[in-house]
Amino acid sequence: MSIPSLETPRLRMRGFLPEDLLPLPRILSDREVIRYMTRTDPWPEDVVRGWMEAQQKQWSQHGFGWWALEHKSDGNLIGWCGLGTLDETAEVEVLYLLAMQYWGGG
Repeated sequence: MSIPSLETPRLRMRGFLPEDLLPLPRILSDREVIRYMTRTDPWPEDVVRGWMEAQQKQWSQHGFGWWALEHKSDGNLIGWCGLGTLDETAEVEVLYLLAMQYWGGG
């Protein structure tokens, strides 16, 4: 399934790309950023790679998932947002994660 893209004046929401494997582990190594997540220790590259692959499956299976968030003014990957299924339930959660330097930007 092709993942749709959306844009706001400041952000581009898109599917994850192979080049996101460089900045995403850096974002996910900031303990302040990941403190409320299930996994609260830094994510190694292989875990990030598997997670990115799982996002494509999520979109294919359910027609929704998580987008990569790209800051339009500098082109940087700054985190993610979207909808995901909760393990072993039929419920859906809304989730977002932003690199700390982009917190408080409105």
